[in-house]
Amino acid sequence: MVCLPPRLWTVLAGNLLLRTHHLMAQTQYWTSRGLIIHVEPDGSIVANASMSRPSIPMNAEHLLLLHAFKAAKGPEQAFDEVAPRMSREFFERLLAELVELDILVPVVNGGVDATQFLPASGLWTDLCEHYEMLRDTVRVNSYKSAIFQNVRGKVVAEIGAGTGILSILAAQAGATKVYAIEETELGSLAEEMFRAKRWTTASP
Repeated sequence: MVCLPPRLWTVLAGNLLLRTHHLMAQTQYWTSRGLIIHVEPDGSIVANASMSRPSIPMNAEHLLLLHAFKAAKGPEQAFDEVAPRMSREFFERLLAELVELDILVPVVNGGVDATQFLPASGLWTDLCEHYEMLRDTVRVNSYKSAIFQNVRGKVVAEIGAGTGILSILAAQAGATKVYAIEETELGSLAEEMFRAKRWTTASP
């Protein structure tokens, strides 16, 4: 059994797969198709594009920028649309914020450029969240049943391994190899669990 360390995704993200966004004139962006906008009880508006990203308060300028990027375009073209409402400095600061949170996403050849996504962090490192998931025996046993019926003799990759519980179940079910991929520091806990089972982990 070889379990690649859960921190592998972070290492690959930094070295191979993911590049920091560059707000260059030739880069085109559009508003994420996964964007969710909420109206809070106090009437404020918040938005995020992923459950692993924090929600941010939205004001009129944010919404104006999202509208400007409803279709793929470069920063200069978008700025021309919003210039009467905001300065270039404010536009660039707002653009950087929305790109960093993957609310505005880079586009290439008419589709999302997945090579430029940044690794998520923060929200799913809360141990209380994982404790609640682990103590949900219906949920865990449902996963266990499906895993034990399907993975014997196969190579398994768990993307978003969290505490590593599903990777452990896959190993117990007879998978020949299990790759546990976790981009947050919670991966360190999963690695400790693998070592406690005396499974080999490969350090990056």
